[in-house]
Amino acid sequence: MGLDFLERISPDLYQLGKEIERLLFKEPQAVLSKARIFAEKLALLLNEKEAISEVYEVKQVDRVRKLQRKGIIEEEQQRTFDWVRREGNKAAYEASYGTVEQAIVAHRHLYDLAGWYLAEGKVFWGGHPLGIKHPLQP
Repeated sequence: MGLDFLERISPDLYQLGKEIERLLFKEPQAVLSKARIFAEKLALLLNEKEAISEVYEVKQVDRVRKLQRKGIIEEEQQRTFDWVRREGNKAAYEASYGTVEQAIVAHRHLYDLAGWYLAEGKVFWGGHPLGIKHPLQP
C-alpha cells in the first residue's frame, strides 16, 4: 500500500510494514503494537547509521531523546516516535485498545518517519533520495 518502498532499505521494516498494512482496517490493536516495534527498529537503524553504540539495553524513549539531543532527529520526529511508543504501549497492555482511526494515524506516522529517513539522505537509490507520496492522501 504505502510502505513498499522499504523493501530495499530494511527487510525487517518492509515485512513489518506489509503486516501493518494487512491488518490496518481489521485489527487496530495489533497495528498499534506492531507500529511500536517498527519505530523501535527504525530508531535502532538510525543508531547504526550514525554509529551510536548502546553499551547496555536502552529504552526506546531514551534512545529517541538521545537521537534528538545529538541533532539526528528534530523535535517533530521525536514527538512522532513518542506517539507511536505511547499508543503501542497502550495497545500491548490494555484489552481492546485501539480504533481504525488510531491505526491509520499510526500508519501515517510510520510513513512520515520512514519518508523523513529517506529525505534526510539516510538512504539513497542511485545517488538520489527516494521521492514518495503517502497513498492515503487525496
